[in-house]
Amino acid sequence: MPPSYVIEHLDEAIAKHWVRVHYQPIVRTISGQLCAMEGLARWDDPNWGFLTPPFFIGILEQHNLIHKLDAFLIEEVCRNQARVRKAGLPSVAVSLNLSRLDFINCDIFEIVENAVRKYNVPRDLLHLEIVENILTDRNKKIGEVLDRFRAAGYEIWMDDFGSGYSSLKFLKDQRFDLLKMDIVKI
Repeated sequence: MPPSYVIEHLDEAIAKHWVRVHYQPIVRTISGQLCAMEGLARWDDPNWGFLTPPFFIGILEQHNLIHKLDAFLIEEVCRNQARVRKAGLPSVAVSLNLSRLDFINCDIFEIVENAVRKYNVPRDLLHLEIVENILTDRNKKIGEVLDRFRAAGYEIWMDDFGSGYSSLKFLKDQRFDLLKMDIVKI
C-alpha cells in the first residue's frame, strides 16, 4: 500500500469507521485479574484489508496527521465507556497511546477533556501512555501538558520502557503511575 493512500484516505477511514478501537487486555500477573484495557487503532480498509499500526502510524506521524487518529480514538474510547456504564456493566480503565506530535500540533489536553466531559467519563477510567523518547525531546510544552493531565487526575503511563536510551536515573527524574517494559530480545 502506498503511503499516499493512508494520507489521502485517513479522514474517510475515520468517518466510515474503517478505523476502529481494538481493546487489548492488561492482566495483573500475580492474580490473573483483568485490571485495564489498552485501546489500539486498527484499520480495516475495503481496498487493502486489515491493516495493523506499522502500516499507517509512522506515515501519519511523518505527515503530522497522527493527532487526527488519536483524537478519534479518544472520542471512541470515551463513547464506549459511556455505553458500558449506561448499560450498568462493570467498567475497566482504558489506556491510550499519545504521540509526541499530539503535544506539539494540537491541544491534546483539551481534546481529552472535551471527550471526557461530553461522555461523562470519570478520569480514572482513562489512562494516557507515552513513550520515553517524548521526554528526551526537551520540549518544555510536553512537560507542561503532562503536568496538566496529572493535576486533572489522569494517570500517566510510560510505554515500552527500555526500548530507547533508558536508565534508572531517567526514571528518578520523572513521575509515572505505571511503567510498561519493552520486550527484551536476547
